[in-house]
Amino acid sequence: MKILNRVSAAVVATALLAGGAVISAGPASAAVPLYLPFTAGSTYQVTQYPHLNQGPYNDGAMDLALPSGTPVLASAPGIVREAGQSSIWQEGISVMVDIGNNVCLQYLHLSGVNVSAGQQVSQAQQVGRSGNTGYSSGPHLHWNTVSCSSRQAVGSLNVVEYPGGVRNGQNVTSQNRPAVPNGQPNDTVVFQANTGSLFQVGPAGTSDLRLGVMPGTSPSIAKLANGQNVIAFQANTGSLFTTGAGGTKDWGFGMMAGTSPSVTAVGNDFQISAQANTGSLWTLGAGGTRDLRLGMMKDTSPSITTLANGATVTAFQANTGSLFTTGAGGTKDWGFGMMAGTSPSVTAVGNDFQISAQANTGSLWTLGAGGTRDLRLGMMKDTSPSITTLANGATVTAFQANTGSLFTTGAGGTKDWGFGMMAGTSPSVTAVGNDFKLSAQANTGSLWTLGAGGAGDLRLGMMAGTSPSGGR
Repeated sequence: MKILNRVSAAVVATALLAGGAVISAGPASAAVPLYLPFTAGSTYQVTQYPHLNQGPYNDGAMDLALPSGTPVLASAPGIVREAGQSSIWQEGISVMVDIGNNVCLQYLHLSGVNVSAGQQVSQAQQVGRSGNTGYSSGPHLHWNTVSCSSRQAVGSLNVVEYPGGVRNGQNVTSQNRPAVPNGQPNDTVVFQANTGSLFQVGPAGTSDLRLGVMPGTSPSIAKLANGQNVIAFQANTGSLFTTGAGGTKDWGFGMMAGTSPSVTAVGNDFQISAQANTGSLWTLGAGGTRDLRLGMMKDTSPSITTLANGATVTAFQANTGSLFTTGAGGTKDWGFGMMAGTSPSVTAVGNDFQISAQANTGSLWTLGAGGTRDLRLGMMKDTSPSITTLANGATVTAFQANTGSLFTTGAGGTKDWGFGMMAGTSPSVTAVGNDFKLSAQANTGSLWTLGAGGAGDLRLGMMAGTSPSGGR
């Protein structure tokens, strides 16, 4: 989904509603992303699609060869307008769900329903069971979008699983999984709100942690082996704080202005790397508090990861402008000149690691496991990449391109997401099995998530010049 114009996000102290719609979703259903209406992982054949030029009942509809009694799931959240025997006899037993902007989803020829009129339904909630009622020549599901007011079809379906389109006779596999409450991302994302407060959004909803974050800095989150999260950030006092697992703690450690810490899980404990107000790199937490006596470049932040063997590695821009790593394998100057004001990102690849960084030419590079490579992808000034390792060992890097758009590269190739990012901010990428999820500040100032689970504007205003962090 493209964000076309830069607009300022209003600072809202309560709901933190930012930005507003970037593309209006009118009655043309092509603007509404929809998941296939059956259980994730199941595969069924498309027997007719699209029903073009076949009258208002059929236009743009899809017939799916679901055996009678197969659970039919909501393709998107909404409010049930009708459920039961349709007033139009040809439709048989049906469910019609209002998904907003006068667009209704229809599920027709059912054998039974699981919802009632007026009920709120969530994505992937069962609304009925497929059947052979009404004007039907055999068990199947007729699925389409119509105008809620006129019941006229409003166009072809925009299927999330198949963005390139679906053809008649194709076998299609669903990814329609239940969303967590309020449509929040499955993993926790933390960010500095436009009020200056630390926020988290995840399975339990959105929480204002009521902890002030230093302007121009961003938090970091990691998930421990026991499933608890720990968040590290520079408080508005200039001191390093953690919150989450183990409670809230002021480490009494003064951080360099304009820099952010990085945290990684070490079993059920954690380790932090941060630039002290002396300009030196420190590690804190598991393994004790240590001044590594390695000078860092002004306005840059370190990145830390934990290898499969439990050792940690920190990557950072030294005060020489060169990329350094320290920890497992000792301290190494990679002889790689970094762009001023940018920071590297490091991810574990088994007992090795891979780094992504912006070179002093403005190009994105990867170094470490897999070799040193200039990806010849231009990055936006004053931004940094984020890298993660998928379950299959492949890596993905997310970054703001020099066009201002969000890009990913690595597993799955290079992709322009057509998503405009706020100047001076960086995305965060998190592995979700062999897929990944992105979080980023849009050029509206609002927090978005993209990738696994679909794209969504969380309508939470972020502080200018800051970046989110997804659970790792």
